[in-house]
Amino acid sequence: MNPPSANGNGARKAVLDWLIINNEQRNVRCVGSQPSTGTGGGFGYTVPLAHEGHPGWTSTQLLGLVTGGGLNYPQGKPHVVMVMAGANDFGAGLSPAQVYANLTALVDAVLAVDPGLVVVLCENVLMSSYKSSTLTNRSRQAQELNSMLPDLVAARGDRVVLAKTSLLDQQDLATGGVHPNDAGYQRMGYILYHSLRPWFGAQGKYLVPVKHPWAPGPDPMKLGAES
Repeated sequence: MNPPSANGNGARKAVLDWLIINNEQRNVRCVGSQPSTGTGGGFGYTVPLAHEGHPGWTSTQLLGLVTGGGLNYPQGKPHVVMVMAGANDFGAGLSPAQVYANLTALVDAVLAVDPGLVVVLCENVLMSSYKSSTLTNRSRQAQELNSMLPDLVAARGDRVVLAKTSLLDQQDLATGGVHPNDAGYQRMGYILYHSLRPWFGAQGKYLVPVKHPWAPGPDPMKLGAES
């Protein structure tokens, strides 16, 4: 639920490429009420890609969309919903504890749409602290919120996983210091791809390895797993 990349598809196309091409998951598609602006072909799907991203929306606005039937599409209900929200709540003056409560309500509302639906909850990407004191404070708020998210996920069993999108750093942000640049979206896609392991790939756990977009440096996701 964030603004698109220069090609209009954010992290979505990278995730689909790896699922459909590398893993032969031929029945995967994006659903949503919003069309991306991206072009270019893909194996097993077409672009622009449908999505439900709403730049600038707070988690309360997203909650209203979900409870108002906003995930019931003509194509059918989604099976996996990726939730990235909270940054705009901080912009509205909310505290990390208040944003956590809003995210909890949003995740639970999404889960209530269908008993077979699962959620990828994304950590807040940390804003560029060298831009302004406002963004520095937002990054600290996001860090506090991110520290609470594992409890939210753990309380919902195997229907929710946490995507470590806070691994994006300053070089992954556009000049405004808030949203990812194209390289950042590629890295975000890599993180989201691996977050799908419980539900995709052979036996629902074996995803084909793909070249990580931090190369030739180390893969921070593997470093995090080892620490």
